[in-house]
Amino acid sequence: MAKRRLAVIGAGMAIPPHAQSLLDLAGRVEVAGVFSRERDKLDKFSARFPLPVTDALEPLFADRSSASCCNRASSPTRSSSRG
Repeated sequence: MAKRRLAVIGAGMAIPPHAQSLLDLAGRVEVAGVFSRERDKLDKFSARFPLPVTDALEPLFADRSSASCCNRASSPTRSSSRG
């Protein structure tokens, strides 16, 4: 079975279980890169997981051999007015 190539978009708080799963599936999955615009998140991720990282999104999308996975945990900011 050929390995599937994946690009992961997002390296925030939800990434650890996904990254571990990708490492566990190393025989079936190749990670083209983990993208984040925030260098500090990439640095923290790199220190913990041996997967390639990038802050350049365009090359990941240009790579036709990989599928993209979005890893986004949104936490909307709520404001309340009292008065």
